[in-house]
Amino acid sequence: MAVDPDPSDIVTLNIISSHKISSKTSHCISLLYNADAPIHVVGLHAKSSVAAKAITIAEIVKRHICEQGDKWYQYTQLSHFFEEPISSKRMRSRKRRREYPRAKQDDNWPPLESGEEKDGNDEESDPFEKLEDDDLKNTRATPVLTIYISRTRLLTFAKFYWYIPQPRSS
Repeated sequence: MAVDPDPSDIVTLNIISSHKISSKTSHCISLLYNADAPIHVVGLHAKSSVAAKAITIAEIVKRHICEQGDKWYQYTQLSHFFEEPISSKRMRSRKRRREYPRAKQDDNWPPLESGEEKDGNDEESDPFEKLEDDDLKNTRATPVLTIYISRTRLLTFAKFYWYIPQPRSS
């Protein structure tokens, strides 16, 4: 039986380096065998640095499903998102601290540039000004792996994601 899941039926677990494999695996199994859920789909979402952990969890879950005598279906998605490298974030915060050191809040804060007078009209910068090239250089595409495991066949997932068939038992 093939079905199309509602996005609210899909539970996505974010995998990070501090998570324990055993706890995530048991959580996935409990979600896949939940009697109240209309469709049993679990997504494992991981950045490239912890993709091996997500793959390990998926393989253990699939092995458990096979031991129960059920079928499993796996769909894999590779994507990316843009983020600022950590070193750039640290450099900006250091630069900001150097320009505006912590001080008491008073009438002289923030410091005015030379020749500038304080008046009641504080103008903001133009929101339509061009971005500097430095802002564009400090982003990078971070790869993301999402593994969907289901106990039912999902037609829409088969069209858009890589389908990994269950090996036939000999």
